[in-house]
Amino acid sequence: MQYNPAVTDRSADYTMMAAQTQANMMSDLGQNIGGALASIGGLYAQNKALEAEADGYDKIGEILGGSMFKDNPKVSQMLGDLRKTKDKKAKLFGYKALFDMTGPISNAMNTQNRIGYQQQQPFINAAATQAKAAAGGQATVNPQTFQNINFGIVD
Repeated sequence: MQYNPAVTDRSADYTMMAAQTQANMMSDLGQNIGGALASIGGLYAQNKALEAEADGYDKIGEILGGSMFKDNPKVSQMLGDLRKTKDKKAKLFGYKALFDMTGPISNAMNTQNRIGYQQQQPFINAAATQAKAAAGGQATVNPQTFQNINFGIVD
């Protein structure tokens, strides 16, 4: 009897379909693993970028705390607290909120200084008049003359 498979013998087709299914499954698994690794890599990169941005804000906060806000204890305290914060997202949110307010805070500080100057101006003018009188009406006044004049400022 000769081996002559008939058309109804489909064992080779099923073997090929099983192999194709397994290959597709492995391909999908590889794509899923690759996608997961890409997501993890993206999250890692995003976290590193977040850390770098937070570190940059720490440096800016340190500069502003030592210059612009050195005479404002509340803002200096806020900057110090933000530098101590471990959560990078919370740190960034805090810095961004504070830095959004730096313009109005600076304007308020300038206004406060201007008002203080305006309130002291009459005392300064009176002291200058007294110094000029003490100097015998001379146009220029010796700065040492101001040492003995009461400016009206109470310690």
